[in-house]
Amino acid sequence: MSKPLAMLIVTVFSLNVMIGLGVHCHFTDQTSITENMSYAYRPGMWRQTTMTDFQSGAFDGTEVRSPGSVTLSSGMAGDPVPMIYALVGQGSKHLYQYSIQDDAWTRGPDAPGELSPGGDVVSDGDRYLYVLQGGGSSTFWRFDAYQGTWSVMRSTPGPVNAGSDMFYSDGIIYALQGGGSKAVWSYDVQRNEWAEVPVERTYAMGPGSSIVAGGSRLYVIRPDSPSLISVSKSGGRWSDSFYTPPGTIVGPGSDMVVTPAKGSGKPLIFALFGGGTNVFQANSVESNGKWIAYASPPSPIAAGGGLIHVGGASGHMYALAGGSSDGFYRWTYTQGMKEPGPAWSTLSSIPENVGDGGGLAFANGRLASGHLDGHYTSSVFDSGKEREVLDSIVYDVTLPTSGQDVTMYVRASDDAASISAMPWTMLPASILVSAGSGDYTLYADLHGIIGRYVQYMFHMQTVDPATAPFLHEVRLYHMAV
Repeated sequence: MSKPLAMLIVTVFSLNVMIGLGVHCHFTDQTSITENMSYAYRPGMWRQTTMTDFQSGAFDGTEVRSPGSVTLSSGMAGDPVPMIYALVGQGSKHLYQYSIQDDAWTRGPDAPGELSPGGDVVSDGDRYLYVLQGGGSSTFWRFDAYQGTWSVMRSTPGPVNAGSDMFYSDGIIYALQGGGSKAVWSYDVQRNEWAEVPVERTYAMGPGSSIVAGGSRLYVIRPDSPSLISVSKSGGRWSDSFYTPPGTIVGPGSDMVVTPAKGSGKPLIFALFGGGTNVFQANSVESNGKWIAYASPPSPIAAGGGLIHVGGASGHMYALAGGSSDGFYRWTYTQGMKEPGPAWSTLSSIPENVGDGGGLAFANGRLASGHLDGHYTSSVFDSGKEREVLDSIVYDVTLPTSGQDVTMYVRASDDAASISAMPWTMLPASILVSAGSGDYTLYADLHGIIGRYVQYMFHMQTVDPATAPFLHEVRLYHMAV
């Protein structure tokens, strides 16, 4: 059984098979966390059976069961694993989780409110995400990636608008207020307390401003006079105006990450300049602030774009394109490598377009199982005869409201060892029966699919986990040739 994208409730599916000279029976795969059993069905009863019984059409009658259904479940599943989280912004509450291992996005629990310009997300690098709502709000949330729950934290010292940004370092979150404000804040994650960072010779921070911390200093990229400036974490006077190359635009979507420079403890800062460009450069603050050009991401970076670094001195960088697009990319970084470095890789697109107020963060989290999306893959069934001709498939579903979908795939082979390598065939379905209240019997033609061993998979989706689809009985018809 392939690894599901979402935990599924105890499930029962059936196969209706025409064996030999027309002996009819159903073969059922019941799957739960701990067991995988086979049942035979005759009108009015479900009975446990063996493969031999199934193939011969004879039933031992040892146990009576009722058929069950499968639906998307709720909650968080499995052990915490490295995950990437994205908020789509532009007035949406939607949070998505990205499995680095599977290159797949799933919908997570919605934020408590809509994310607007100035919204941002940052992680403590382990369990928690911290989120600014933006849009002139002082609202500040924390998301527990282990439990999938949101908490309201202490409000920011003032309203947050476009140009806000956050960075986590050693138990403290440093934040720009944005909106043309000169304020820089610090937030103690243990004490749940905000404070002002007392800076002198202040600069107004608007759309495109970004902040990181390296060693004992804070570094901020300014969009109005494109340059990198720095100040002590404890405050003081801004210094080190490392200007970007002539003609460089720094604008909405600008973001930075920091890594150790080779051979020193000083930071090497990588930056996407945003503003509808795909400029990606690094600044080694130990070498008089020289900017170095690296490989450009595949598309321009705009409002809602984000950049994170996953790994230590070497690792991967991930970027959201933003700008009301769904682009998501990865770049491999090795400490001390020469520019321009490798090309960016295009990963699975985020399911929604990301815009102003969106953001990207890394945390160890559990998969939000069955909230909006999931797959179920059946066992491999053996009809007992090679070159079986698959005829059709009929299955019953309940779609409570609009916004749910159940899509079926099937594959077959005469070789049990190779079926896992066979491609899936998606089956367009037609409605046979509409029983009302969202109950349907669907039919799909299987002509052209041949094999002794057969396996099916269902992809279940919903826009609202409170009204998830249900899959009931599955009947697969085929004959020996």
